[in-house]
Amino acid sequence: MDSNKKKLIVAFIVLIGLMDIYFLFGVTKENVQRKIISNNDISNSLKNIPFTNMNDMFNSIKDNKTCSTLVVALMNDTKYINIILEDVPKAKNTSEYYMANKNTISELYGITSSEEFENFYDELKPLEILNMYEVNIDTINNTSDKYDFEIKLKGNEDVVIPVIINVKDSKNMKSSSFWNKR
Repeated sequence: MDSNKKKLIVAFIVLIGLMDIYFLFGVTKENVQRKIISNNDISNSLKNIPFTNMNDMFNSIKDNKTCSTLVVALMNDTKYINIILEDVPKAKNTSEYYMANKNTISELYGITSSEEFENFYDELKPLEILNMYEVNIDTINNTSDKYDFEIKLKGNEDVVIPVIINVKDSKNMKSSSFWNKR
């Protein structure tokens, strides 16, 4: 093989490597939304609830990786609200439902007691079914890696709930959520 072909092959390999790096680390709002949509398509077992002002959130929180982490947390958390709204009335009482599902409830919502869950459910109950949600952009407060804001859940009646999300690792989109707490 002559040296021109070797140079061309090396240049091609370098170009492919650079493109991979760009796509791996090039976090843009469009890439994140595309990834979220494809992840949502995979999880058809849970109804995906529309996040009506996601673009406003990206415009408000300039760090795309951090904002992506917050958006993914909200999308994961809201998927289970309709399950709670459907299943709690089937349980003997709210406390029984909490005890049977406390690990998931704690992981998703940061709720650690039956009383906290009863208060959370009482807040959600007027929704009947969650159809869509939005973040009240004006309420976003940021302290270090902690984001505190209100989320408006839309259903039969609209419900506003305070949410705290601690961003643990924005590179891997890891966070912890605390709902109905200030």
